[in-house]
Amino acid sequence: MRLMTSFIVAGLICTVAACSSVPKVTRTGELKDIKIAQHVEPTERTAAVGDEVRWINRRTGTVRIVFLDPIESAVSCNNGFGGLSNMYKSNRASIDENETVSLCLNRPGSYRYTVRMDSSGPGGEINESGVLKIGPTGS
Repeated sequence: MRLMTSFIVAGLICTVAACSSVPKVTRTGELKDIKIAQHVEPTERTAAVGDEVRWINRRTGTVRIVFLDPIESAVSCNNGFGGLSNMYKSNRASIDENETVSLCLNRPGSYRYTVRMDSSGPGGEINESGVLKIGPTGS
């Protein structure tokens, strides 16, 4: 019985520790998509503070998104930005074919990013610019 209690207590401690790093976010419930195929569409996306912006890779092969300005202090939710392959920087994401990444920004402003896509043309890479315009009401 004592061993069982120890396992339960250890499990609760691990659960609390894991959840303490999860951001507490109130989202507006809006999902704004950006599709990456031959080109990035739309290249300019407007969203409200807290909306979730999702990038969808419709290309064959992996694409990379890199924000040009620091966004770490403005991110309130994150699915796929940062991680081991991106050296823990939340301003970068790699998206495999037919996969998605997303984030929410909690500060109004314009956030510039580049989508890097492999190409068979000269240079082997296409770079397309995009901008997220985050406003209090999505304006």
